[in-house]
Amino acid sequence: MDNEAHNLQSLVEALDDVILELTEQAIIKRVWTKDKSKLFMPPEFFINKSIPEVFGEFGDIFINCIIRLLSTGERQQCIYPDLDPAKPLWYCAKFQKIDSINTDVRIICIIEDITAKKELTDQLEKNSLELKRINNLLEIGHQISKMGGWEYDTISKEVFLTNQIYEINESDQHIVISSIGIPQSFDKENKTKLLKALKNSLDKNIAFDIELELITAKRNKKWVRISGVPIMENNSVRLFRGILKDITDIKNNQLELIEAKNLAEQIARKRTETLSIMSHEIRTPLNAIIGISNLLDQATSSNKDIKDYVDHLKYSSNHLLGLINDILDLEKIESKKMQLNEAPTNLISLINNVYKQFLPFAKNKSLALNFHHDYKTPESLMIDDLRLTRILNNLLANAIKFTEKGEVSITLKTLVDQDDHASILFKISDTGIGIPEHLHNLVFDKFHQVHQDSHRQQEGSGLGLNITKGLVRLFKSEIRLISKPSIGSIFEFQIDFKKALPIQKEKKSNAFGFDFPTLPNFKLLIVDDNPTNLLVATRQLSRFGINADKADNGYTAIEFLKKEKFDVVLVDLHMPGMDGYQLSKYIQETYPETKVIIFTADVLEEVRLRLKEMGILYILSKPFKPEEMFELFLEVLEAK
Repeated sequence: MDNEAHNLQSLVEALDDVILELTEQAIIKRVWTKDKSKLFMPPEFFINKSIPEVFGEFGDIFINCIIRLLSTGERQQCIYPDLDPAKPLWYCAKFQKIDSINTDVRIICIIEDITAKKELTDQLEKNSLELKRINNLLEIGHQISKMGGWEYDTISKEVFLTNQIYEINESDQHIVISSIGIPQSFDKENKTKLLKALKNSLDKNIAFDIELELITAKRNKKWVRISGVPIMENNSVRLFRGILKDITDIKNNQLELIEAKNLAEQIARKRTETLSIMSHEIRTPLNAIIGISNLLDQATSSNKDIKDYVDHLKYSSNHLLGLINDILDLEKIESKKMQLNEAPTNLISLINNVYKQFLPFAKNKSLALNFHHDYKTPESLMIDDLRLTRILNNLLANAIKFTEKGEVSITLKTLVDQDDHASILFKISDTGIGIPEHLHNLVFDKFHQVHQDSHRQQEGSGLGLNITKGLVRLFKSEIRLISKPSIGSIFEFQIDFKKALPIQKEKKSNAFGFDFPTLPNFKLLIVDDNPTNLLVATRQLSRFGINADKADNGYTAIEFLKKEKFDVVLVDLHMPGMDGYQLSKYIQETYPETKVIIFTADVLEEVRLRLKEMGILYILSKPFKPEEMFELFLEVLEAK
């Protein structure tokens, strides 16, 4: 017996665990351990002491296990940390009852160091929880994005589909969808696209991504995006893996956007056509009025009353033309169809011409009109002189209109002068009625004018400053206003210009007055369906020494061209039957030596762009100024 006890002692001590023998009253009778350093006190100090005495607060955990063990007879265990909080160690205490006939009931407690196991278990639990969380997020993500995953085995032909694909297909998840059944979810056209994409991916070992229209199990149509990648094994495609996403809403939105875009373009085209017709219909009779006014003005008359009538007629018709131009310019600016057309220009000469133009208006109101500039202003800059002149005209016209005494000034200041560009500050100032500060922003709105009783008699559409602001922005700048009531106003803006080579040849002056020299002799045909416009153009040309032939439609013009050789044909755009575009194309193809000048009341950018694409370089707008007509014909004849 002693030998057996000795063998048992040797076996127990060979274990890494701590083993305690306890009585039913939880009194420690024996202690075994291979490594005594695992005990927090010498083994003999454990003997005949109770569990609470030895283990302190953890003793209650042990006592509960012993009570359950004695009542149930089943093995019990508990897990607890080291008694020293500084040690990151964990233990498992296992309790087993040993019944004996000759002795009292004994309880064996085996204490195992499970620190490594617990760390591994904790990490596994953490990984499991994280994996579960990722799966849940993926599931929610797939549900929100209406997207599912799929896998296809090229050998077994088995298909694996996630739950989301069943939802997209509106089919029961218990029904197996086979590789043969999948193509049946598409019509012939879409099935062909799918099979072609799969074959191409299989042959070339490349991914595919296509959009198809799916017919669901409930016969509803949906748009889906199918993407897949081939997975290689032994140098051949073993699997396909990919996603299927419901893009019905996206596709419908795209179709709605396309429909809205087409509608917007249709409305824009209709708007352009309407404006084109309106421009033509208004400017055509206005051309006759202004043209006849110019002819009357050029005629010598000693009757002062008739001269006054003509002056009033010219003023009113030009004012009406200005209003029409305002409306058309506003449309161009708002539709962003206006672009700068820059050319080498002498800025000082340009401003000087504008200054001289307004001198008579200032003189009539006894105002001083001044022009100041510094010596640093470059001689030649790339400028859209038409748009810049329009800005200055609007600002000067307003300054003179709303100034009763004092002066109006144009000031240029060169802020930057470098090799390739120059920055110029423009100031238009006056000593007029001024504008209250709370109205500074409103004056740039459409159809807005400062309402002051003493000046309500002033004319204007209320578009001038709005257009000016748009034109200044076209030059990539902003206009600023400094003004106080009864003191005056300053409008200023800064423009960066590219420098140009010095101008070798000055532009022709349009200040002929009405004393025009005779144009060189050439053969001219005028084509216009409006008899008044024919009359005005013919009479004006006769003052330049030109006797033109006349045709009132395109077909008559062709008969003229067949009989005689013409140097220049002046063509109206809007004519019944054969319009100006068709006639011009016919002339270009059949008589390439004949120059075409388009004579039109349609001034929209789309029209000029279309003519440019046709190779037509010369356009005379209606209503025309006699000097503009003279200079254009000189230019055409020089080109010939």
